[in-house]
Amino acid sequence: MNSPKPSMGDTMETMHKLLRGEMAPIEVAPILDVPVERIELYQTLVKQHLTNVLEKIYTSLPALLEPSLWRELVDDYFKEYPSHHYELNANGGHFRDFLLERHNRDPHKVSGFILDLAELEWREWEVYAAPDEDTDETAGTTLNPTLVILQLDWPAHAFLNQWRVAMNSGEPSPPLPEEPSAETVFLFRHPRAYNIVSIEAREDLLFVVKMLHERVDIATASKLAGIPESTVEGFVRQAVELGLAQ
Repeated sequence: MNSPKPSMGDTMETMHKLLRGEMAPIEVAPILDVPVERIELYQTLVKQHLTNVLEKIYTSLPALLEPSLWRELVDDYFKEYPSHHYELNANGGHFRDFLLERHNRDPHKVSGFILDLAELEWREWEVYAAPDEDTDETAGTTLNPTLVILQLDWPAHAFLNQWRVAMNSGEPSPPLPEEPSAETVFLFRHPRAYNIVSIEAREDLLFVVKMLHERVDIATASKLAGIPESTVEGFVRQAVELGLAQ
């Protein structure tokens, strides 16, 4: 007599156990009445697909970490945080928190620099995927709605820019920073070109961000700061050209 087919809920739970490594393909196959070879193929394809998701978002980490450590982190991550979102890239959203857990266990294996690098690359993807917002053209100059301000303990932004230039030109990777060095980074999607822009938060740009965030007009900002209106206008014009304001 044939065993009753498992329910959809039971099937999904069984597959989750397979992907978390709690059950082997040879155990899953008879439960689902599927050849073990098909279960093994499914397991391999899902694992590779999820690895590709992480490597698409966190582009630098596979190159900077030892291959065995990267594979270990990927395997452990998807055991603890199984795929949960129809938008596949969103399944990498807990990876930075996962790395923080690993850092707290062993900071020599996952350093503070790697944490900041992961934070920066995840935020880049979030900014890229952020929905478009309707703009009120009567509001005057406003901040780019995709703007994210990152406070980093390590020079991850400077390093990532250097690393990407080196990779694109076929040059050796720059050395990893050995000491913390705080960075404040503006990250946003350009309102016209739609590319991701990441720049150091210079004093003039910080001035514009504060001014627009607090809805202070140019004349008032000029008086409060004790600088000419023409200087403030130049700051705002530069921010608009960069895409930081619009």
